[in-house]
Amino acid sequence: MEIALTLAVVTAHAQPRETATSARATKALQAVTAPDAFVRRDPRGTTSRLGQTALTNRRFVRIVEHVTMQRECVSVTLVSPVLRVIEYARRCGSHNLNDLDVVSCPNDCGKHGECQSMKLHALRKDKGLPPAVVYNSVWDSEMVHGCVCEEGYGGGDCSDRLCPSGDDPLTGAATDTLFGFQKNEKQIVFCAATSGTLTLSFRGKTTVRIDALDNADVVSKKLNALHTLQNVNILFGGNSTTMCTADGNMVIVEFTQNFGPLPLLVGDSSLLMHAGIGMTPKLTISKPEVGSKENEACSNRGRCDLTSGVCTCYVGYTTSDGMGGPGDRGDCGATDSIIIACPGETACSGHGYCSGPPQFRCFCVAGFTSGDCSVRTCPEGIAWFDTPIGDNRAHSMAVCSGVGVCDTSLGECTCPAPFEGAACERLTCPPGSEPVCNGHGRCLTMAELALEARNSLEDPLSITYSSTPNDPRTWDFNKIQGCICDEGYEGHDCARRSCPRGDDPRTTGQTREVQTVRCVYTALATFTLSFRGKVSPVLSSNMFAADMKAALATVPTIGDVQVSYSAGPNSGACTLSSQPANIISITFISALGDLPPLQVNADRNTVLLPVFTINSDGISGSIRGTNENAECSNNGVCDYNTGTCQCFDGMATSDGLGGLGLRADCGYLVPDTMRLVDVSEK
Repeated sequence: MEIALTLAVVTAHAQPRETATSARATKALQAVTAPDAFVRRDPRGTTSRLGQTALTNRRFVRIVEHVTMQRECVSVTLVSPVLRVIEYARRCGSHNLNDLDVVSCPNDCGKHGECQSMKLHALRKDKGLPPAVVYNSVWDSEMVHGCVCEEGYGGGDCSDRLCPSGDDPLTGAATDTLFGFQKNEKQIVFCAATSGTLTLSFRGKTTVRIDALDNADVVSKKLNALHTLQNVNILFGGNSTTMCTADGNMVIVEFTQNFGPLPLLVGDSSLLMHAGIGMTPKLTISKPEVGSKENEACSNRGRCDLTSGVCTCYVGYTTSDGMGGPGDRGDCGATDSIIIACPGETACSGHGYCSGPPQFRCFCVAGFTSGDCSVRTCPEGIAWFDTPIGDNRAHSMAVCSGVGVCDTSLGECTCPAPFEGAACERLTCPPGSEPVCNGHGRCLTMAELALEARNSLEDPLSITYSSTPNDPRTWDFNKIQGCICDEGYEGHDCARRSCPRGDDPRTTGQTREVQTVRCVYTALATFTLSFRGKVSPVLSSNMFAADMKAALATVPTIGDVQVSYSAGPNSGACTLSSQPANIISITFISALGDLPPLQVNADRNTVLLPVFTINSDGISGSIRGTNENAECSNNGVCDYNTGTCQCFDGMATSDGLGGLGLRADCGYLVPDTMRLVDVSEK
């Protein structure tokens, strides 16, 4: 069975919606990682887990949403086309489902494979390769899909024809001191029963029912009828003449044409019976001798043509019978002349060294492979799709990350869309062509995106994604990429121009954010205020209200504000400890909605400013903002090509306070007396 992969890819002409609500943030985080996969770096050198609630902030939501959209919008691969459309609309908000184009595994796995999710692939793992595993709690369990190819086929879409594999005819003799004596694999089937039937399976294929009283010849024929088995010899233990006996028969199964370590036979004893009093049927399978012969393409003595699945044997070699003699296996596992040198016009093609007689085996230098060292190797990357090695543990290393085609003449991977990198190890940032992020953003990996995360104050969160090496939950830390858009641009690919945002004048009973500050100083002192990651100019404890208003207006995340002092406009901002307290009220005009609190920075002057309290959310005269911060103030349509609002009839640009202004936000309700009348219709 050959395993290959493609990520399911979805494209749509309609742009996906992008929101920044806490509910959407929680959903995004759940899709990206387990609750504790992001780790906060503590300045004291310790680490602590950061739960989802602390991460649901505006800046981090934007980062996660870019990546989540990238993941979700390339991952709709439900079996039913109708369900695919519904799921895409749910995840990506497509407004035009007729534009939806869903691509699952490439070329329907070449008609020689099955497209499976990681979760399904784990469930269908060969029972002869214990232990059984599940893959159901990692984000990609049902998002990453790959082709599981039929026997004899391989490649990303199962279109490659695999060549016959076999044993190297010059290695493994009893006198071989280099490779040692090589043997066929032997497995023991122990059956204790007096009647009934059983079945044996190998590599997913199951025999017809084997009767408990079948003789060795019949059992051999039923096993050898499996196309996954090339040939086995059957030997009953002791004097047994039937497959099962009352005391138990040890049936030795020797694999004479399937080489290397093999999966166990899998038995089904549900229809066996035992006539002995208090006895129950028993069927067990064990492996006393692991196969040690090579199982290499073209027996490592020829070159494979993946278009035809035919071996071209090196000079001196021919197709074998699996036992070193001529035959019809097509595997180059026999010699047709005396071998006196390693393969290649120059021994090992000049890219390895020859072991000499009697094996004449090439050992290739790094970067080359094959029996004559003429084939270049391609780089490896973390596999996008593979068989889990344990519960929720997968993604081992694979050539071209399991998705690309290795050009063995150059040693380079040819990556299908949407993969990139020397080993096809990264998912490209949208739109999948130059310039990335449409030239209006930065393309970052998951690990890099985590470092960009901000809290609600727009301060760095100091979290990491995959700080623990080989964490199976964050296997994609340097593989999945997303766009962080420049100011004024948005969308998962930064193709959209952002439109002005504002308050909806049609809604009533709403309030602007008001934060109050009380500070006490013992001597003249300076400080700064921070808001959403930006810092104000230096402020003074004795500055006037008008000066503070002007200074705060220079902070891009604050913008226009109104500042008033309870002690009067010409009093100082802070008060001496012996004077009546002055309360500073800061009303936000440009910044809308429920806002994070201002933060004071006065580390050098804490002694001079013993009291500095900032209140928000309704405490000590503060007011929580309830007005909207809506695109085009909910009263227009955004033209994402230009970033301008097309206002509805009766709406115009506002000043942010409900009056006519220059915000271009459709936040002004035009009075009837000001509306133009088209007299031509009168």
